[in-house]
Amino acid sequence: MIYSAWHKDFLPVKDEMIKEQALPYFEYKDRTVRWKIIDDGLWFIVNDIYNALGINKGKENREIAEDEKTFIVIYTKSGNRQYKAINEKGLMRILSKTKKPEAEKFVMWVHNTVSPQIRQTGTFVPKQEEKILYLLDI
Repeated sequence: MIYSAWHKDFLPVKDEMIKEQALPYFEYKDRTVRWKIIDDGLWFIVNDIYNALGINKGKENREIAEDEKTFIVIYTKSGNRQYKAINEKGLMRILSKTKKPEAEKFVMWVHNTVSPQIRQTGTFVPKQEEKILYLLDI
């Protein structure tokens, strides 16, 4: 079971939370976006999405449905860290609320390029031409 309640404070580590040593990631314009496949669904660390797109955290977090969010616990040398994560549906929901044009590009890129490759191969490695295109902001 996935622990899906959102609170302002960190929660005690529970057995039903998703626990990891490290998460796979992809980069978008030199920003890291960590992800995890959970029960055949693709989940993203919320703060990474906001950082990659330069979006301020806001009320979008409160508008995410219970089945679109969870916590992922990552074990580090300095202790456990809890991160809010959203699935693809939650990603679409929060990015549809922002007025940044970059958000639409990002959603289309994730939906058409990143997600299919992760589902097929278990990882994402951008092709050289994709790296050039998004570095040039095309």
